Amino acid sequence: MPDGANAIPKVKYCHSAFEPRNFTCRASFVIVDSCESRNEEAMKKLATIVVMLCSVLAWGGVAPNPADYNINVHVSSSRFDERSVNLMVVVDGNKYELRGNGWLLAPGDYKARLTRDDHKTTYTPSQTYEFLLPDKKTRTFNLVGITE
Repeated sequence: MPDGANAIPKVKYCHSAFEPRNFTCRASFVIVDSCESRNEEAMKKLATIVVMLCSVLAWGGVAPNPADYNINVHVSSSRFDERSVNLMVVVDGNKYELRGNGWLLAPGDYKARLTRDDHKTTYTPSQTYEFLLPDKKTRTFNLVGITE
């Protein structure tokens, strides 16, 4: 091998027109000879924020507690229109129509909890139910109809 075969070439890289940089390249890393630029500092801050956000989101994925779902709901029918899923359900002997997002829900018995129960008057209920599904996932449905 010639003497220059093992020499590490110096590569000159311009970060911008005003900041020339000298790098020494080795297999998989680069050694920077000059101080870090503002862009690199911004990227480090962004990376820190992303790591922190990911850790917060990881903690937010706590499985629901089945004991919180104390309402028995019987789904008698489920139909899908172009925007939502409509369920005909029986809750405590009352027949309701609920609407939510996602795909069809198989008829049967489910556990649910009431996440919103607003009664501006005695005759205008506004309710939101959260169903606990057999795979421990949840789906939310809003009250859109009442029948006798």
